Amino acid sequence: AQFKFPPGAQQPSWAEIASFTKRFHSDVLQIEAVYKLPGRILCIKYNTEEAMEATMMRRKEPNKFQYADGTTVDVHLSVAGMNNTYVRVFDIAPEVPDNNLVQAFAEYGKVESVVRERFPTGMGLDHLYTGVRGVYIEIEREIPPSLDISGWKVRIFYEGLRDKCFSCGLEGHLRDTCPKRKNKKPKEKKIGKPVSYADVVESGASVMSDEVEIIEVETIQEQVIRQPREDIAELVRAELNRKEEEEAEQQRLRQEKAMAGLAKIANAFEAAMEKHEANERRSKFAANGSSSSTEVLRPKKTARKS
Repeated sequence: AQFKFPPGAQQPSWAEIASFTKRFHSDVLQIEAVYKLPGRILCIKYNTEEAMEATMMRRKEPNKFQYADGTTVDVHLSVAGMNNTYVRVFDIAPEVPDNNLVQAFAEYGKVESVVRERFPTGMGLDHLYTGVRGVYIEIEREIPPSLDISGWKVRIFYEGLRDKCFSCGLEGHLRDTCPKRKNKKPKEKKIGKPVSYADVVESGASVMSDEVEIIEVETIQEQVIRQPREDIAELVRAELNRKEEEEAEQQRLRQEKAMAGLAKIANAFEAAMEKHEANERRSKFAANGSSSSTEVLRPKKTARKS
């Protein structure tokens, strides 16, 4: 039996593998060997065919692998040695049932199961789905790079997918280097008299909008096909790191602004106190000076001689 980890999952340690094996099996004495294969695959070999069949009965169950830090990922259980391919499906709404994907891919081989990818572990979002579906399938016929499923034009990626040009549909080159595209004559620019904003909106706004939409769709198509599946987790991590740095920078600026405001208030309060103390000193000095001058000018009384 083999357990396949989803794309972006971290490599398990042997201690974590031992803990998973003991939790998954009630009798570990029925196991002959446990080993890892390239491509995030964990294989378990049993002593008897009955033990292996008992394990295969649990293929429909959600099998979770737990890491030492407590995070979990869904692992796919299948018979070792089967030529299963993991096909990733992009640009499909989460409301589309998995059974619709099973029906669409049944034309290209035997579909074993459909899964929904989650955020990579260690990011605190491993309970959320990314919107990407995964289809485990024994490919019998080549799957094209795009399919129409339930009204959605989805993008397909899997190991062995041949690069095809989106302009002419031929292999061996991409749209940027398509010879047919280079041979196209550039459109001549029409020079006319200036028109008003209302004329532009009435005559040309819809055409301009359609051209922009076509350019955006072609760009998205090429980016999806060129993007390796291993880079998805890195892109998510980079985006989250960028947002954290921006939030930290905004927090620092808010703190500096608050400290500057407090310093301004403290300076104003100190200046007011100094002014108040100075006024009190002047009042006391004026009062003391007035009393002393009165005593000097008052005449002294003398006894009258009889």
